Amino acid sequence: MEILLAGFLTGARGLELKDRLTNIKELPPACRPYLQEAEAKGCMWAAWSTPGGPVAVWGDYDMLGSKHIQANLLFVEWWFMPGGHRALWCYSRPNRPTEWVIGRGRPSDAP
Repeated sequence: MEILLAGFLTGARGLELKDRLTNIKELPPACRPYLQEAEAKGCMWAAWSTPGGPVAVWGDYDMLGSKHIQANLLFVEWWFMPGGHRALWCYSRPNRPTEWVIGRGRPSDAP
């Protein structure tokens, strides 16, 4: 999952990832509640330093949807300086982890 999340940040967001941040206390206080909520839901998160400041990313992997479209389907959320929190549905083919199709979507178990 960390590779997918890093691929999203570098491919879809065009960020240059530098040092991996592993402690929530390394991130700005405004970011921490989002990561605590993600952890409470069982989501894995990852964070890095970038030239523009720290970035954190987490996501929900839609297993059924991924199987259906034969790609990695995720609801990705991220927090970055100075933009704050963002979220969207996207997918990436397994052999192209930095190429993402971004758009509207829904989890495979939604009506």
